[in-house]
Amino acid sequence: MNKISNTLLSLVTIALLSACSSDSGTSTQELEGGTSVTVPDLNSRSITVVDGYVIGAVVKDSNGVVIGTTDGYGKVYIADDANLNYPLSTNGGVIDKNQNHIVDADDLELPSDIVFMTDKGDVVSPITTLLANGTDSTQLATLAGVDNIEDFYKDPILDNNIELEKINQIAYAIVVSDNINTFNYNLDLRTNVELPQFSDSTITSQTGSIDALGDVAIDSLVSVDGKNFVSDVLSLDVTDVNDIELNLETSKEQLNDTVSGTATIQPTVITTETTTTTTTTTQPTTDVATTTDTIVTDTITTDSTDGTLPGFDNPVETDTTEYVAGDNMLPGMNGDIDIAPEEEPVADTDLPNFSSEDIEDITTDTTTETTSTTDSALPTFNYN
Repeated sequence: MNKISNTLLSLVTIALLSACSSDSGTSTQELEGGTSVTVPDLNSRSITVVDGYVIGAVVKDSNGVVIGTTDGYGKVYIADDANLNYPLSTNGGVIDKNQNHIVDADDLELPSDIVFMTDKGDVVSPITTLLANGTDSTQLATLAGVDNIEDFYKDPILDNNIELEKINQIAYAIVVSDNINTFNYNLDLRTNVELPQFSDSTITSQTGSIDALGDVAIDSLVSVDGKNFVSDVLSLDVTDVNDIELNLETSKEQLNDTVSGTATIQPTVITTETTTTTTTTTQPTTDVATTTDTIVTDTITTDSTDGTLPGFDNPVETDTTEYVAGDNMLPGMNGDIDIAPEEEPVADTDLPNFSSEDIEDITTDTTTETTSTTDSALPTFNYN
């Protein structure tokens, strides 16, 4: 107890009597026994790195100028009137999971290439990193059910804001997995496109909740470890914000290992089973019957006493047409041609008082009789 009291007294005395203030907003003072400590000046403000508090993170401004390294409370101090060039960025450090404000074996080291950012304010977190990389704060608030977008720039651990810290952890998975652009696209799609109405209203009722944010995050993440981590965040049931990091210890370590490439990946063994199938095709035996077609020859002979048809000089030729019975096809043709049946003769109505049965034979007389006639009634003309 004495040691604690003396230490507290020494810190208070240093804070009140410090005369060696620097522009960084902190002072370094010697304690008894040669131990030195760094304490904030009375007129100073702090930049806090939160994902759980991050110890040993290097904080820089937009010009790459180092502002400082975070202490056991995740803070770096600057003069109250210091002008900061935003966005601020941080990298490195360890997450103080057990909140004992020192680095020990229970803490989780951040991947060295992961950068957190903020475009305003005094808090740097995975949430502010999303906002500094194009995530629409209004859309994010609408989806996650946050009433005031300024809450995104607050310290959830200091306020014991469990819902905000859950959002922070979901944002962590998106940032470290480098899936911010995909998340921004899906966020815009989810908040701007009217969802279809289903008889089951669970989809639409999720909007404005941590579950809705989790759904979009899971859809945006590529790695299985990232998806599992978000699912673990959604399933948390805690009453103290400090318990969140402790409950996520295993899945967060696995996610970090995947991101840094140190995860042990079991090789996938693909067994291919080859099945040989023998197919025997038996041709059916077909009895070929020989069909003899009967050839019917129709001979049409046109006869004339003088060897020619009337009015023609060519000799009469005999036209012989052969038909193959039974196949309804003309010789030399491949298509089916129906042969129209013969029609019964129809009576010629142009011939009065005759029917086709009365006309048996018509003989054509080809004799041409020429008669020369002198018409004596015609007047005689003289051509002079």
